[in-house]
Amino acid sequence: MSEILNASPGSIVKAPVYKGDQENALKELGPRQREILDLQLAEYTHLNEIELHSDLRDRLITGDTTLPTGTLIHGTTFSTERIESIAAHGVVSGELFDIPEDSETHYCADFFRLEKDMTIAEYTQEITENETSGKFTKPRAELKYIPSPQTHRTRERLAFIIDSTIPGVKELLEADAYRRGTDELFEGIVNHLPVDKNTQKAERLSAVMVGVPRGAIAGIVVSGGLAGNSEHLADLVRAFGEDMPVLSVRGELLNQVTTEM
Repeated sequence: MSEILNASPGSIVKAPVYKGDQENALKELGPRQREILDLQLAEYTHLNEIELHSDLRDRLITGDTTLPTGTLIHGTTFSTERIESIAAHGVVSGELFDIPEDSETHYCADFFRLEKDMTIAEYTQEITENETSGKFTKPRAELKYIPSPQTHRTRERLAFIIDSTIPGVKELLEADAYRRGTDELFEGIVNHLPVDKNTQKAERLSAVMVGVPRGAIAGIVVSGGLAGNSEHLADLVRAFGEDMPVLSVRGELLNQVTTEM
């Protein structure tokens, strides 16, 4: 079975050990599941090896921070090793690098998804609002991962904005476990979804088989803590290039973007 680029320490044939409710269990894929994963991996690899043009990235650079419906967001903590990996490979399931993850959406990269058009400032503000689940009110799941005006003021978190409209990437995102009509595709790969895909909450979630290539990243939103660290901001620019917009939670451009537009 294919390996994920030359930098991968191992083949995805080797099943890693999983945590969570299947502690010490191995996830084994049958021939059909391996074939499906291989096809998706081949498409991802092709896209990761070519230059992709993002209209959304162009708009972010000019100050238009409107994110269209269907835009994906992936939040994580800052580390030099992590940003260098994402700059090289995009946002990819850790299991393809033999890194154990959860016991739910195997071989998928997890994202939050915009249900409607909104600016970066509107989105980072909206995720601070509580949501109602039955009789209970609780913080939105995004708040734990995505920088906002009220959180991560000192912690160094960042969120990658994924342009879901790029030709090739758009087709790659069809293999999303949360979208309707994909049950058969993910049978034997995804154990279960933590949120019922037929609910409104599922519209805000995405689990893409394999993940998305580096060229699909349209911009990076950073927390207050990271925005105040000039050394780490410079690390981001070095890793992703001077044409990658780095923005505050209010949508302010924090770096001087070099572009041929």
